[in-house]
Amino acid sequence: MGGGDLSEYLSEIKRSHVVDEIKYTGTSTEILTVIENKSIITTLQWEEHHQETIDISKTNLLDFTVDVMGLKTLILNKKIKQLTFTGDLSAISDLKAEHPRKGAFLEIVLLSKTITKLPNFDLPELFSLQLQLFNIDIKEVCQYYPALKHISFWGYPGYLYNVKALKHLFSLSSIFIGDLFGYQPEDFPNPEELSSVTSIVMESIPKDVSIHIKKQFKHLYLDITKLRNEKWLEENLDNPFRMWDGRNGIPPTHFKKAFNAYKNLNSVIDSNPSPKELKVHFKAFIQVFNKLNSSKSPLETMEMDEMVVAYLELCKKAQLDTKEMQALLEKEMHL
Repeated sequence: MGGGDLSEYLSEIKRSHVVDEIKYTGTSTEILTVIENKSIITTLQWEEHHQETIDISKTNLLDFTVDVMGLKTLILNKKIKQLTFTGDLSAISDLKAEHPRKGAFLEIVLLSKTITKLPNFDLPELFSLQLQLFNIDIKEVCQYYPALKHISFWGYPGYLYNVKALKHLFSLSSIFIGDLFGYQPEDFPNPEELSSVTSIVMESIPKDVSIHIKKQFKHLYLDITKLRNEKWLEENLDNPFRMWDGRNGIPPTHFKKAFNAYKNLNSVIDSNPSPKELKVHFKAFIQVFNKLNSSKSPLETMEMDEMVVAYLELCKKAQLDTKEMQALLEKEMHL
């Protein structure tokens, strides 16, 4: 709910016997009062709340997604299973999270291109941690969240530091690492040091590391794909379409054409042409994807979304008007 009559919206929730999930954009804390009195509601996504303190301790929420902009204190209930942070995360290190179990049975999801240091929420019993950051330091993870059983770490891509410290997560059961680099085979702990681990899933990681892990951990459930060598890293670390390489349903030619279109437009922008010339090249960029979409292997929604993100980032780099360029995309793109 992002507008309209709030009281009517809340009344509808009160009357409903089937609503168990709410998406709310607004500043009224009355939404929490309603949820406290509706035990069926277990999922809440709250954006633009403008609150310094949010208390969900009297709710039955199991899944809470919250905009952290301006938030200083978050008081959680005992039952919550997943906590996801959104919005401007630059000041998230100042956030104080209170949980009756100190993080036990709780998963935190944190995806950010802006924060440079892992926040410490004082939840030493945290059960599971999902991160997507440019840099992840395992030593910090161990220091703040030593009881973790599950970790899922992604880069944009990014770098993974102090991988050897994984051996200090004594309860660790499952490991997922994707699109993170900067470590060697010898940095990864040996099987004896990861005796509690039962599964390792890795995607888009250094090739030599993957070969080492496959040899050392044959006794575990392993799923290791998209092995990357140095040449691939040099060419693709800044490629927004790098995840197309090896993705199911994406022909290798699609990956190459998308990457070449990106490189070509990037080069044009660096040559400082006139805005009129730039628009011609942006139209050509769009046409590349129109052709891919009309081929025998059309693009799925995920690929189209990734194309739009890359297009808008290039518009920003070229200092073109975002609204005008969005209108151009809508006009030229054949969906």
